[in-house]
Amino acid sequence: MKAVTKFLQLLQLYLYRSAKQFKNPDAPFNICDKIQQVKVVLICLPNDPASTPAAIAAIKELQQVFQKWNITVVAADNLVLTGLRRIDIIRRTERDTTSFGRPKKMFLQNVLQTKYDLVIDLSPEFNFTNLSLAWNSNADLRIGFYLHEREDLYNFLLRPKSDASPDQAFRMLVNTLKSL
Repeated sequence: MKAVTKFLQLLQLYLYRSAKQFKNPDAPFNICDKIQQVKVVLICLPNDPASTPAAIAAIKELQQVFQKWNITVVAADNLVLTGLRRIDIIRRTERDTTSFGRPKKMFLQNVLQTKYDLVIDLSPEFNFTNLSLAWNSNADLRIGFYLHEREDLYNFLLRPKSDASPDQAFRMLVNTLKSL
């Protein structure tokens, strides 16, 4: 079953890369200018409950630094999200994705009814659902951690040290965004 899932994800990645959006990429841009123009943000959380407290801390810090951002968080329904204020939360259940992790049409429409300027994928590991949400959002900025699968679909990737904890990776991401 795992091999079938991996095959279906690779097939979907191929389809994403063959899409018109991929064939007609945006011209190069100044990321500092783009970050300053951001108003609406989608943050996709990792599925691992152990990394949730560090992810919440990173979101809170981003919210303090970028006070004009209107943030929406997409999270698996099993994650405990406490202390997030003035943030819209969209819960994702197993029924919202296909067997290989692609968001179903209704869930995708629900999440993407808002036009996002920035999507941040906080999953250090490969998360096909988050990748699909980031790509389908058509956001000008799609930021995440480096993985080969994300290389062509995101336009800003951070590469933390291989032994970095999720907390260290999130801190690196927040510090990088603050520096812009």
